[in-house]
Amino acid sequence: MAGGTNTAITQPNPTMKGDKAWLENKDWAAILELSEFDAFSTLHRNFTQNVNDWKAVWESSNPESMPWPGDIKSKLSVFQQIIVLRILRPDKVVPAIEKMITEELGHDFISPPPFNLELSFKDSASTIPIIFILSPGVDPITEINKLAKNMGVKNKTSLSLGDKQGPMAEAALDRAIGEGGWVILQNCHLAGSWITTLERRVDEIIPERTHEEFRLWLTSMPTDTFPVSILQSGIKITNEPPKGLKKNLIRSYNTYEGPIFEDCLKLKEFKRLVYGLSFFHGLIQERRKFGALGWNIPYEFSMSDLSISFFQLRMFLNEYEVFLGTH
Repeated sequence: MAGGTNTAITQPNPTMKGDKAWLENKDWAAILELSEFDAFSTLHRNFTQNVNDWKAVWESSNPESMPWPGDIKSKLSVFQQIIVLRILRPDKVVPAIEKMITEELGHDFISPPPFNLELSFKDSASTIPIIFILSPGVDPITEINKLAKNMGVKNKTSLSLGDKQGPMAEAALDRAIGEGGWVILQNCHLAGSWITTLERRVDEIIPERTHEEFRLWLTSMPTDTFPVSILQSGIKITNEPPKGLKKNLIRSYNTYEGPIFEDCLKLKEFKRLVYGLSFFHGLIQERRKFGALGWNIPYEFSMSDLSISFFQLRMFLNEYEVFLGTH
């Protein structure tokens, strides 16, 4: 193009042959292109001279930790090393970035704080709905019920919207607006045509005519039909499921209430079984991206399912005499 800048790669013959054939052509082309920058000017020659040593790095289970040929690692910053890893082993980029953030800023910046619904609730009001934007594997109803119990909420109505649930939802709103209490409308993305009625009802909430303890909770998957006016006036919350078994276990244990956890009559057995239950839950959460593979149907085993399983396990141990082996 006349007057333009030529940004095409001009390195000759980006094709790996012979003992270098283990490296894909696109990766070798990326190395040649990267070598045009001053910090990586010797990278392509280093590869050519130490091809077998680089293959050992490529095959290693921890290429980010082992020494690299020609002592090239000491000449590169941590970020520049990650760029090289991005070419050779893209699967190791995220752990390397987490390590860099930990060393530069601290561990707190890679471990999200435990979900605290109470802090978000303090920003709400009787005229400000609280909107949960759902994602696969996340069900906030357990956290909402836990908060309601801790705050001593007496009147709480929970409805899963769908076919013919609109009149029941309106009746619950009328009662709670006048008498106080919480109304939890789940799965607003399934509300169909009634969502326009919900928008009108939210617009008609007047502080002077609304009980100060009234709260409207809404949950919905991302959808184009959700009213923009409610999104603009409400508090929007999302709680992405953690990644990794360790973080899943931490989240699960943060949802268990201490007194209920400690008063099981068979405490030793209960704690061991709860760990197994929590580990299984974390494992299911980690494999949700595979859908129904390995199962009859896809099932996310949400936090609500984990909570129900927890209480059922506690009930069985408290109410039934069972033999628990020591294996």
